[in-house]
Amino acid sequence: MMNKTGVEYADYSWNPIPQCPGYYASVDGRIVSMKRHKPKIMKPQVSRDGYLYVLAYTSGKMKKLWVHVAVLSAFVRQRDVGEECRHLDDNPKNNSLENLAWGTRLENVNDKRMHGRLPIGEQVVGHKLTIEQALEIRKQYSKFSLRQLAKMYHVSHTCIRRAAIGIRWAHIGKAVSA
Repeated sequence: MMNKTGVEYADYSWNPIPQCPGYYASVDGRIVSMKRHKPKIMKPQVSRDGYLYVLAYTSGKMKKLWVHVAVLSAFVRQRDVGEECRHLDDNPKNNSLENLAWGTRLENVNDKRMHGRLPIGEQVVGHKLTIEQALEIRKQYSKFSLRQLAKMYHVSHTCIRRAAIGIRWAHIGKAVSA
């Protein structure tokens, strides 16, 4: 079908994107619109976190079409409930079919951890403690109550508990047993 329309990259395999009639994906992560009579290869935009998307018109409304989701939907299957798209090399701009897979949230987090992209400790946005404070809290955990420590460090008692027993800050060494 696409070869007859004169698409620039006609040697690629293009499959329809099920959730967006009139749009097709290639195995290398390109999206083409067939909404008009002449095919148009879409120029993806980059989100704040580095993922690529195009703006697609479906049922008369414009929506974000994530390139990685479109490629997997077109070539593998549509997403099941609870699944996320995994970038196997952890590069959100690499949307080739061989780099993508459906998986669980845990698999996606483990991928980030394996590639060193999972923020920990002070890298976490909105962190409330420093490494030094977390270590000090672990030393003081048996001497003071959670609420006393919370007042001392100006954080919630939940934050203190998480630092002390290793729910947060597990990477800095042995946590106090609960």
